[in-house]
Amino acid sequence: SIVSSGSATAALGVTATPIALIKSFTNDPVARGGTVDLEFTIANYNRSEAATAITFTDDLDATLSGLVATGLPQANVCGAGSQISGTSLLTLTGGNLAAEGQCTFTVTLQVPVGAAPGAYPNVTSALAADVGGSGVAGSPGGDILFVAPAPLLTKEFTDDPALPGGTVNLRFTI
Repeated sequence: SIVSSGSATAALGVTATPIALIKSFTNDPVARGGTVDLEFTIANYNRSEAATAITFTDDLDATLSGLVATGLPQANVCGAGSQISGTSLLTLTGGNLAAEGQCTFTVTLQVPVGAAPGAYPNVTSALAADVGGSGVAGSPGGDILFVAPAPLLTKEFTDDPALPGGTVNLRFTI
């Protein structure tokens, strides 16, 4: 015989962010005194409204004292009229994306020669924009910068993929 013990219900609440910022140190770990690329991707998840006046800041000095951007300012990184500028404090201004649009741009950073090996968390301010005429905020973007002790050893296959039984070259870089 089957005995019922009642029923249960639950509600799942999902909060959608209309805009999002994702960032990544794309080529770390990095040696002290080396350069590392910091990639930013911004997405407008609104299906019918453009996102304008997109802005955020990223305090590099708060991550690692002496960490600075090189080659800035860069224009039109996230729509016409946008700009990423600064050295130890990065600022994106004037970003704009079409409905369901996204942009990706990269900033090269110089790691201080005296940096201690370790992990350095890096978090931006909240992403802000106007979507459909209303101000909205997205979550901050974050990643961890890994500074390696010198010397740094890397390896890569230079001619893959290979067929079964074939050969490949492996390059070591110190």
